[in-house]
Amino acid sequence: MERLVKTSAVALIIFATVLAFVIGSRMEQSTIVLLSGAAVGILLCAPSAAILTYSAMRRRDANAAVREVRVPRFTTPLPTETPAYWAMPQMPYVIDPRRMSQGLMPGTSYGAMDPNYQLPARRRFYVIGEGGEASEVGEEG
Repeated sequence: MERLVKTSAVALIIFATVLAFVIGSRMEQSTIVLLSGAAVGILLCAPSAAILTYSAMRRRDANAAVREVRVPRFTTPLPTETPAYWAMPQMPYVIDPRRMSQGLMPGTSYGAMDPNYQLPARRRFYVIGEGGEASEVGEEG
């Protein structure tokens, strides 16, 4: 089994080398330069990222003992029984008289409509049948 694994690894390396040579011989020079620049960038970036990650992990572990000695915050205890409802803080309701119509101004009858307001025309909805005929929704027949 070990011999098969070694043979497969060698065959894979030889195949990759031949494939790289064939592809490289057919590529333009600018493409090869671009790909080699990307490969060098990755090779330089990976170790520096690993070093930064390692140093951050060490710093976090070193500060773990300091974090456990923190002064506890003062908190209020939760009620022993859940209340029937939770009171949520709300903003006070303020009426801006500049945005209200004259019929809804404070000091007049609340909820009254402006006498000059016209209701929009009733909208009609149609269903188009298979034959192309339109029938109004709500019509009986």
